Amino acid sequence: MQLDPNQVLNLFAKNVDTSFAGPIPNSLLARQDLESEIVKLTNRNTPLRDMLKRAKGEGRAHLWNQRKALGSLPNGNNPLEVFYKDGALPTQSDPQYLQKTAAYAYLGVTAVITGPMIASGRSFADIEAEIAESKLREIIQAEEWCLFNGDSTVTNSTGATGFDGLNKQFVTNVIDRMGAALTAVGNAVKEMDRLVKLTRLQGGQPSHFFASFGMQSQINQIVAPTARYIVSDGTTVTAGVNAVNYQSPAGILPVVGDFFINPSIPYPYNTAGSSSAEGNLTSSLYLIQAPELEISELMPVGRTELAKIADTIRFYISEYCVLAVKAEPFMGKIINVSDPYS
Repeated sequence: MQLDPNQVLNLFAKNVDTSFAGPIPNSLLARQDLESEIVKLTNRNTPLRDMLKRAKGEGRAHLWNQRKALGSLPNGNNPLEVFYKDGALPTQSDPQYLQKTAAYAYLGVTAVITGPMIASGRSFADIEAEIAESKLREIIQAEEWCLFNGDSTVTNSTGATGFDGLNKQFVTNVIDRMGAALTAVGNAVKEMDRLVKLTRLQGGQPSHFFASFGMQSQINQIVAPTARYIVSDGTTVTAGVNAVNYQSPAGILPVVGDFFINPSIPYPYNTAGSSSAEGNLTSSLYLIQAPELEISELMPVGRTELAKIADTIRFYISEYCVLAVKAEPFMGKIINVSDPYS
């Protein structure tokens, strides 16, 4: 009976005696941590991942307390209840937290490179390094997509699931445009101002807007009609407006464009050409408070070598992580916003 190559690989990998593989870090199955290498990747297109703090995880799932309110006072949270008489005890006010738990999601891809492929490329490129970089980029971009669009109730072809992203976890402050565009009021955007207001009423202090590339263009087109150009002799005029910041009631907030917010954008980014599909005709816009978001890592992104079969080099790049939203009422989203192709 002839075994499937993947079965042979699994049997061989399980039966490797690592005592003969050499000392670490030269061991056959030693894992190389690649987190520090990510900063060297150009055009990562992972601005949210780059921004969020990462904490060391433990166990099979991450458990955290999610803030829901500062506390609860008698008589409908009457502020007068915080005052008390001389010699008495202050009124009890219990902070309100919701205990959340989420299983770690395991992200990974395997690469197989033949010996002749490596040898033929030696004179002009390191093929192994090129593929390793490509797979590393693929993993962190998958994580970025999941930070927005992940849903732990949806399974893939193997039955595995991801973790819940912002779209799933943000439930308190939600504005639904039902397919309509953002509303311009002068050079302001009505829905963005309202979302800021909703989060501030919950006690939040937002730090960033995140939008799709198409949504960025829509915001630019709202601002552009009010732009004024001063032209003098010899001046070169640059057309167009790129609104990288938004002057909100909570202050100036960066408007960060993210390739992976529109859930139907081709993945991974580096395989999508200029003529590829441009995603859904509706998308979402997120308002976050970055310090209240955290990625818990059971194992950071890294590379693990696989046993060699025939004239090939085999390895996989993987990480175990989950997204924790620490204060969900401090953040919000505008959903089903028209995200036209032009």
